[in-house]
Amino acid sequence: MGLPDYIDNRKINLETILREIIEEENQLSLDIATGYFRIEAWLRLETAMNKLQSYRKCY
Repeated sequence: MGLPDYIDNRKINLETILREIIEEENQLSLDIATGYFRIEAWLRLETAMNKLQSYRKCY
């Protein structure tokens, strides 16, 4: 899977992209730069996120 340049949650869904990167491509670290990341998003991705060895979030 190629990583899209832009994720708008309409045509391309962030949840789907993160799940594919972590679970299918066995990504072990993740850096997120965002102005807004809700706890509900973490809960929906909890299984995948728990597979990460490193996680950084920048606002």
